[in-house]
Amino acid sequence: MELLLILLIDSIAPDTLFAESPGDTLSLTPTNVVVPISWLIAVGIVLIAAIALAATARRSKRIAEKIASRLCESEIQYCRLVESMSDGVFVTGLDGVVTYVNKAFCKCFDSMPQDIIGNQLECLLGNKSFQQIAAALDDKVEPARTTFVVTLNPAGKSEHLEVDLGFICRNNIPIAIRGVVRNISAGTALEKELAKARYLYQEAKQMAATDSVTGLYNHRYLQERFNEELKKARQYGGALSVLMIDIDGFKDYNDAFGHLAGDDALRIVSKLLITSVRSTDVVARYGGEEFVILLLEAEKVPATKVAENIRARIDAHSFPHQTQLPTSGLTVSIGVATYPTDGKTKKDLLYAADMACYQGKREGKNRVVKA
Repeated sequence: MELLLILLIDSIAPDTLFAESPGDTLSLTPTNVVVPISWLIAVGIVLIAAIALAATARRSKRIAEKIASRLCESEIQYCRLVESMSDGVFVTGLDGVVTYVNKAFCKCFDSMPQDIIGNQLECLLGNKSFQQIAAALDDKVEPARTTFVVTLNPAGKSEHLEVDLGFICRNNIPIAIRGVVRNISAGTALEKELAKARYLYQEAKQMAATDSVTGLYNHRYLQERFNEELKKARQYGGALSVLMIDIDGFKDYNDAFGHLAGDDALRIVSKLLITSVRSTDVVARYGGEEFVILLLEAEKVPATKVAENIRARIDAHSFPHQTQLPTSGLTVSIGVATYPTDGKTKKDLLYAADMACYQGKREGKNRVVKA
């Protein structure tokens, strides 16, 4: 653009450089091309604007580079701070898969980061730890943060870990779970007593919420949690599915082989149920040989697929003594009900799932029936 203007000016005769008015023209030699002075003014304005924009772009680039540099420095300082902490720090996805751990966390478990990252948190903290975490973080009393105690037994020595949990949110939506782990096994006499008290409190709280035979959530906890999940489904317009599960032939099995064998069968079924659903779903012993599963945010079709998978796994499982039974063995009948299509209250949903379950038993057992 600058070169064009210079060429134009160089070709203008000195006596015609200025015209009397903006509408006058300039005669250019040697070709005698007539150019309006307004064109030259426009070219000048364009050049000035281009120079200004270039200067602004350069300044914006320098500012962006400076901000990026400062952010990078802040991130490095933050990482150094976390790595230097004496408490263990971890981050998991909402599915419980570990995505980050610091050195102190690795030390708690005598492992390297590569041995932990990518694994389920339950592999470190115990079979039901993530279910406890999800339930604790859903507690409306303290939704943003919660603390509980887990006990490990490395080499036969009990280690008590206090785990402080919270959500990592983006735009007020949880995207991950962060945790701080502190070993509270050692310390002063007072710290030990406080740790013991916290541990006993958590143990009592856990015992009050779980079934003594199966280790699943009990009837009381199910009722409380059902109310909470139903409230959330109403508030956010989500779905909630209920599976009512009854073990076919359990009475005959229990009578034939005794209560100890019956309890073992209940525990086997419980394990198959837990491993067939997400860690955030709620699995509870409803009573006797009946179980209830709350499938959070699950519509009827996916809930029915989960139920069918459970039925098939239990049908294929080889229970102790089952070859001595006159029937083919232990199976389950499952009724599926979904909020809000099959009921809008806890009572209606449980009734709908229960009726569907008994319909399955009447029709021959070992089947899934939708409400």
